[in-house]
Amino acid sequence: MRTKSPMKGLLRYSAYAASGNASITLFAAVALAVVFLATGNQFFFNMLVLCALIIFPMIVIGVMGMGNWERFQLTMPVRRDTLLTMQYLSIILCAFIGVALVAITAGAGYALGISGLFDDGMMELTLNTVPALGMPFLMAGVVFPLASTKRGQEMATGILTTSQFITIGVVMLTPWAASRFDVSLQVIGLWVVAMSMVAFVGSYFVTRMLYAKLDF
Repeated sequence: MRTKSPMKGLLRYSAYAASGNASITLFAAVALAVVFLATGNQFFFNMLVLCALIIFPMIVIGVMGMGNWERFQLTMPVRRDTLLTMQYLSIILCAFIGVALVAITAGAGYALGISGLFDDGMMELTLNTVPALGMPFLMAGVVFPLASTKRGQEMATGILTTSQFITIGVVMLTPWAASRFDVSLQVIGLWVVAMSMVAFVGSYFVTRMLYAKLDF
């Protein structure tokens, strides 16, 4: 008989675990999108990007990296590799939700003919947000390996806070780096995203190795 994969149930668990503050943040992002489309004020679009691409994934990563549910997995028929894979898939899904919300809002704004949405100033602001696309992956790449050690579990809050400052710092320093090294903001932003993805994928294998040795 074919055994059902527990992944669907685990992903549902991650959604339930993050349903508190994450749901509020996602609702706030949707509200910002509606206000932007109603008023055409670019400030609300910028706040939408911050909320959907950085704050929302940060909350989900915090739940995944600091939750204690995995301590009970040894009493259940769930492999550690499966639980770890669920955590990484959860980050990919929440990043996709944020990108989709921003893209749909931008497309709706264009269809509604909101003036200034794609002028030079707004396009520069859009390029400034390119590094934000990689921040969920960079943050997860920092939090998950460090939180998968005995010492890391004891310092989970500090690790999470440090990773949040790192991701925000990267986004803020990217325009300065582009100007300092005379590199296109779009190019350096794409490099930041690429390196964040490399850190994310690499951290999976590191975390998997640490996870196997961790005594819950």
